[in-house]
Amino acid sequence: MKLLIAILMFSLSAYSQSNASREVLLFYPTNKADTVSKQIKVFSKDLSGLSERQIKIKRIVTNGKDFEKYNNLKINPNLFTLVLVGKDGGVKFSSNTVITSSKLYGLIDQMPMRKQEMKK
Repeated sequence: MKLLIAILMFSLSAYSQSNASREVLLFYPTNKADTVSKQIKVFSKDLSGLSERQIKIKRIVTNGKDFEKYNNLKINPNLFTLVLVGKDGGVKFSSNTVITSSKLYGLIDQMPMRKQEMKK
């Protein structure tokens, strides 16, 4: 599992700038770590889908020092929260529950930038 998490994790630069990747930010308090594990397990079943859509995943503990960087997102620090950030740096979707890969891919595949990518 640690190797899988290492594959899915990355060092996030300024997420508000235009990126070469889309980002899924997983915010959670330590007592919700099991929910994050469930979400990562769901996503890990289709690593090729994540790669195809250029999705990077980052976990952020809400009582950790990295959480302060995301104050503008107004995340409730007591809840698990998934946030999808597009390549343009805008928040495209958020959820307080575990979502399926197909839901995530459906959202992304409807984005104009993704439609252009699929045409190429």
